[in-house]
Amino acid sequence: MCVTGVEQGYYLLRWGWTLQRLGIERQHGLELTEKALEIGQEQDQQLKLQALNNMALVYQGIGQPQQALKLFEQALPITQEVGDRAGEATTLNNMAYLYQDMQQYPEAGAAFEQSIALEQQVSHRAGEVAGLAGLASLLYQHLGRPQEAITRMEQALEVLLVTGLPQDAAGHTRERLQQYLEAMRQGIPFGQASPTPATMPLAQVQQIITTTVAVMTVAQDRHVEWREVIAKALQNAQRRGDDWQIEADFFSAVLDILDGKSPGLPGDHPYAQSMAAIQEGIATGEPGTTDVSDEIMQAVREFVNAENWEDTRRIIETQREVLFRTEVETLFEQNIAQAQASGNQRAADMLELHLSILRDCKTRGIAATFEQIEAAQQMSEQLADLPFDIELIICNTWRLRVPMRRMRG
Repeated sequence: MCVTGVEQGYYLLRWGWTLQRLGIERQHGLELTEKALEIGQEQDQQLKLQALNNMALVYQGIGQPQQALKLFEQALPITQEVGDRAGEATTLNNMAYLYQDMQQYPEAGAAFEQSIALEQQVSHRAGEVAGLAGLASLLYQHLGRPQEAITRMEQALEVLLVTGLPQDAAGHTRERLQQYLEAMRQGIPFGQASPTPATMPLAQVQQIITTTVAVMTVAQDRHVEWREVIAKALQNAQRRGDDWQIEADFFSAVLDILDGKSPGLPGDHPYAQSMAAIQEGIATGEPGTTDVSDEIMQAVREFVNAENWEDTRRIIETQREVLFRTEVETLFEQNIAQAQASGNQRAADMLELHLSILRDCKTRGIAATFEQIEAAQQMSEQLADLPFDIELIICNTWRLRVPMRRMRG
């Protein structure tokens, strides 16, 4: 294989990001991205833009905000020069969170406002909601303007309601944003609103239920591995403080079950029903599942078993109303958990790939999503002569594609 010029730059960019996101040879991944930037500076503005954003997110993630800001500031005028308003909005959103980390709150607010305006211009509603929610949090927690914060959060929830989107571009669900709004109205820290609802997405809770039942019944050889996962989840929840206390309670109760003890959740706890589902599943020897219609099952089968990406896109377009239902995501999460519990990671990876595509079609649009898939296919052709499992690499490249929007909450 001989890859040169701009084509080599995109190859380096994608491969570098893959190494970083998969947690292997991260320094080498950063070096590859820097080489891609060098090529982009001389030959291709879009390549330069992507490389700058990728590097900025890496430096932001490893605690070097000044370096990240420098890179974002280089990327911003390029998005304006090439007319990429959506990219400009995303860069501003990421800069807003970076300013917030640096305690430069007025600058963060201004960046959020600009981002929201651009998202509205390009009709990217999921991005608009993410900006409104981020601005509301900033106003409430750091700028002492609670009434404005409430107004912004109400606007965010209204957009989700009108559009039917299950979450915003940063991954915040309606339930999570509603919890924040209730805290604002009560004038208390996030996570202390009363009554406090369960805040993890339903699909994530269902995966925990399914996997816990499986390792206690039909997949006991995965018990130790799953216990480590839950123990780490508990530690993460405890580190987040009061906002995640109910999740910490839930994870502690799951650990009790895995250790053969009686869980200590009271009957009125937000996750009491989830705990009851785990106990019932263990008693019957079958993980709980979500009832779905024959219509949904048929659409999901066609989607997963499509022979090529062209057919996949056609199925999503024709079955959009069915495939975009919340219970479809839950069904995927259940099957992913079962595949992981049984040790079939290959099946789990492919199901996660299809779930990621569905979610991206909801938030970014079907056309934009399949443009990204086409880029991944081009990468696979470039890597065809290398001694790697290409299908798995492309799967991970898609699932772990550049997280251009910072997640909070």
